[in-house]
Amino acid sequence: MVERGSSGEKDASMGGFLSRRDGGNRGNPFKILIFPEISLAFFQNDILLKETKTEYRSEINQIQRRIMLDKTDKAILRLLQQNARMPNAEIARKIKLAPSAVLKRIQRMEQEKIITGYEAKIDPRALGLGMGSFIKIHADEKLGEVAVGKKIAALPEVQEVHFMAGDFYYLIKVREKDPEAHVSLVRKLGRLGVRDCQTLLILQTVKDTSAIPVYEKDAEK
Repeated sequence: MVERGSSGEKDASMGGFLSRRDGGNRGNPFKILIFPEISLAFFQNDILLKETKTEYRSEINQIQRRIMLDKTDKAILRLLQQNARMPNAEIARKIKLAPSAVLKRIQRMEQEKIITGYEAKIDPRALGLGMGSFIKIHADEKLGEVAVGKKIAALPEVQEVHFMAGDFYYLIKVREKDPEAHVSLVRKLGRLGVRDCQTLLILQTVKDTSAIPVYEKDAEK
């Protein structure tokens, strides 16, 4: 993942993202990662302990207080989600703002973790990983814990891990080479504390995006 900025590069292993310059190779498509607004609805469920719900409420309230976006901020986010490598000068021209002002706004949104990073979008078929699927998982762990989910998230085949409300613990998205690779993954899951699972094979993808809807009217609230 890389983070947009005006200065040099910083290795992720040193505790930061790679800083994104306006120049460089423009051949690879990039996407921007934005922290979505969080709802407290799920945490009203008694499935979580009182202390856990209080902790989540406190964290979410801090996030909501931090996210103060005006129309210009949202215009920048919309443009970056279309093309995260768009130069500051081009963004400035489109929204009629000075490039230096655009840079300051982007840096502020990065510092406040509204923009959480930038990453390249790769066609999985080019890497021989044309088989995608979702897996419903039941795990051997106490209610409200996500220890198994964290172990699953460390597997390279796994793209997404979601702790769910409903009749199963986790919903994960995986990308693999073939059915044999999937059998191998299921065996790995069993060793991580997964009690049983159900695989939903993706036959065709109609839409696949990480873009967060940026509604202009939200800035007026």
